Order: sequence, then structure tokens, then C-alpha cells
Amino acid sequence: MLGFQPVTNGVEVAPLLEPIRDHVARTLGQGVEIEAGFDAVRFRRSIDADRYDLVFAEVHVAATLIERKRHVIVAVVPGRHRSVVYAGAGPTRPMEIGDLSGRAVCTAAPPDLATRLFLDRFTNPLRQPSLRLGRSPADPERELASGRCLAALTTLTRYRRFPAPAPRVFAMTAPYPGPLITVADRLGKALRPALDAALRSREGTRASRNLLQALGASSWGPSGGLDTHRWSRLLDDD
Repeated sequence: MLGFQPVTNGVEVAPLLEPIRDHVARTLGQGVEIEAGFDAVRFRRSIDADRYDLVFAEVHVAATLIERKRHVIVAVVPGRHRSVVYAGAGPTRPMEIGDLSGRAVCTAAPPDLATRLFLDRFTNPLRQPSLRLGRSPADPERELASGRCLAALTTLTRYRRFPAPAPRVFAMTAPYPGPLITVADRLGKALRPALDAALRSREGTRASRNLLQALGASSWGPSGGLDTHRWSRLLDDD
């Protein structure tokens, strides 16, 4: 079973994962079921129940799988990713991050990593913004345009694709690693190198192209050397 974070790093990944699933299934000679059409709450429950053999998700989700469910990393979307907070066009638009205390901010629903990093900027829980949570990457943009929010949060990759003139950015999250593919240890140690080779082959790169491009990358990064430990608490905080 391949599970995935419904909106991963600002991208709806369901249709983009299907060619990867098909390629991995052909390579391994066995069917790979993909669980699609669910929301973030169900995804979190499925993680807690250890339902997935393979997972594509952001680093805080992957860190929790590694620490608690005996998953190992297979591949990483390379690069140091960031998200931005941008203002609406009204006369009361915020000038700094503190102006958002107690105000409405449009963003993605948990377990979105950028939302967690944004809330970390407010050390006093009583001074946090009021979040309006969207199910799709475009929801915060629509909500901001309608005047329901004072500001919105999106990934820097998505922001750079906004038509000109782009809204003003007044805050940015700290850099964070890209999404990862993990595999459950119960599937055996031989499966990890086979999956790694399948993803990095010419056919694997072709199958992954649309997903990687949507996330601002052109190929899979190495699976070794990434310290995920410090990220797991962010899933606990949701």
C-alpha cells in the first residue's frame, strides 16, 4: 500500500504519483495499491495504524514513520524548500509577522509542514493567528482574494509561479528538506535498493518527472545523510 500526504509541499500529488506507482509495480513484479481520495485526518489515522508499506510525505511525517514505524528513506526531493507569508491588497495589510496575532491567515490543513513552521514563530499560544484551513493549494489564494484572510501561506515554488504583479511577501519560513519516499522495514532489506534503482532509472525519472517538476526539482536526491529526528515533533504538535 502506497500512502501519501494529500497536499505535499503545496502540491496535490494524487495524479502525479500514479505513473510512479505503475513503474515501481512493473519493476518489482507485484501490484502496488495506492490510497487516493482521502483527507489529512484519514491520512494521519492510517499512519498511526501502520497501514502503509510505502509513503510519500513531507519530512516531519517521514521522521515520525522512521522513529515509530520502522520505515527507512528510499528517495528525497532535493533542495532546501521554503514557504512564504504574503499579504492581501487591502489597506489593513500586515507589515510584519506580529501584525497577524489573532488575525485570520489562510493556509493548508494539517499535517502541512509550512503551517507548523509558521506557527512556531508565535511563541505565545494566545497570540497565534486564527487559521482558515484549505484542502487544496489554491484555497488560501481564493480565501485571501475574497477578503476572508489578512494574509496567506504558500510554498516559495508556488509563489514564484503567481502571475505578475505578485502579492507582497513579508515573512518567510526557515528552510526545510523536500518530501521523501519511505518504505516499511517489514518489507525486507532487499526492497530498498530495488526501489532506489527503480526510481533513479531512466524509466523512473520519466515516471517521476511531473511530480518532481511540480516540487521544483528535476531528479531524486540521495537518501542518505538526512537527519530527520528534529522534525518529528512537528507532527505531534498538529
